[in-house]
Amino acid sequence: EDMWDQECAAASRVEVRVSAAEVARRRLQCEHGVAAEGEDAVALFLQAAEAGEADVAALLLESRAVSAAAAAEVLFFRDPHATLAAAAAVLDHGTPPDPFDATARTPLMCAAGEGNLALLSLLIEHGASVNAQDVSLRCPLMWAAENGHEAAGFALLAAGAAADVTTSFGCTPLVAAAKHGLK
Repeated sequence: EDMWDQECAAASRVEVRVSAAEVARRRLQCEHGVAAEGEDAVALFLQAAEAGEADVAALLLESRAVSAAAAAEVLFFRDPHATLAAAAAVLDHGTPPDPFDATARTPLMCAAGEGNLALLSLLIEHGASVNAQDVSLRCPLMWAAENGHEAAGFALLAAGAAADVTTSFGCTPLVAAAKHGLK
């Protein structure tokens, strides 16, 4: 065995005095040939998410090379094509499901507006607020209704979303749904 194999073998044997973050860093190096930090780690996380490599995304989070907050921003606000497995990795590592952008838009609002039922369900399972409101007082149900996503609307209603919330423009999800020919 050469030194590389010995190091990889050592990384796979978890010793009590080695932190979980260090074990993850060693696994990234050994299994994936990656020693990422800072912006390089965030870029790698985005690549892993886009490629569906949830194990690499999870290792980057475990190693603390990428903060959960940075990962949430990448997955929920920059990359609409992030995989469900990578989103689950972010949420499973303790990222709150309700981070918001400058307009108070949450990942659940984005998923509802895109009609992404898988992500919508995952976020609800992780405790996302179905009645959160952005700066215009639009809730996830409004986002679904305004974009014609009936199935997303029904999923939100089943999860307890309020249908009578009024936006700052005086509109409710029911009115928006009717405008788009939804039931």
